[in-house]
Amino acid sequence: MDKKRTIFVNGGKVRDYRKHLGMSQSALADGICTQATISLIEKQNKVPNMNTLISVAKRLNIGVEELIVRSLGYGEKQIISAEAQLQHYKFGRVLSLLGNIEEKQLEEITLVQRYHYLLGTCALFYSRDLVTAAVHYSRVLATARRQISGVPIVVAKLGLALTYAEMGKIDKTSLLVEEASEAIKQLQPEINSYAGMDVTVLWYLACCYNRLGERDDALETIKKAQQRALANGQLYLLDEIYSVYSECIRKMGGSRSNRMANAAQDTALTLAKILGNRSLVNRVTSKSDESVIAN
Repeated sequence: MDKKRTIFVNGGKVRDYRKHLGMSQSALADGICTQATISLIEKQNKVPNMNTLISVAKRLNIGVEELIVRSLGYGEKQIISAEAQLQHYKFGRVLSLLGNIEEKQLEEITLVQRYHYLLGTCALFYSRDLVTAAVHYSRVLATARRQISGVPIVVAKLGLALTYAEMGKIDKTSLLVEEASEAIKQLQPEINSYAGMDVTVLWYLACCYNRLGERDDALETIKKAQQRALANGQLYLLDEIYSVYSECIRKMGGSRSNRMANAAQDTALTLAKILGNRSLVNRVTSKSDESVIAN
């Protein structure tokens, strides 16, 4: 069974803030608790009752959240590690890490969402199991309630849209993209605060637009994704972004488009090799072989 997360107080911060204000332990405790309680908080990170903690934080002129520290449960640690591995396209490692936990061990809905999103992504881009991908992305959306929305929901919605596009279910793709596009407008500040997720959202959206044949929207979204990736100093997904750009430009036709598409494909392939994105390397190589055979 997963070890539950524990919460404790950062006693060092209590001490530092108290001393910064020139306050003794007795003065901090006055009317709130005993001086001994303050001493235990500072020395042993003792967690007092919430009313006491709120009063202490108020007297220190800080928010109570600044004093609270939590340790991570085993399941959350595995998910965080899996997310880090995904940034390096280590899909096998992602699945190995997730295989060490069970959904019932995850007590928070956000963890359940992240768990199924990762499994859906591996199914879509690694094992190419579209049915399994759809199941996991749908599982993320099934956790959504009116009071629960955010970036994980939007990304899962776009992941499911792309999965449906791969299945040839374009009507469903179109509907999900429309829903996600509206949600993105409302969540823009939140999306930008997620490290790398703004690029992920834009990449998914560009892929969906490309599959729907909406080239102008796809190219505009790709441009935004490139700008965000470069602004973040982020290489993850930059190879995939160049790849979808190449595909989109090629479908627009014309000799100039073909030259631009080839250049973008070469860039995508180079980046994919550097980043270890074997899936993209195989896809690009396969397309190149098909092109040679066709000619």
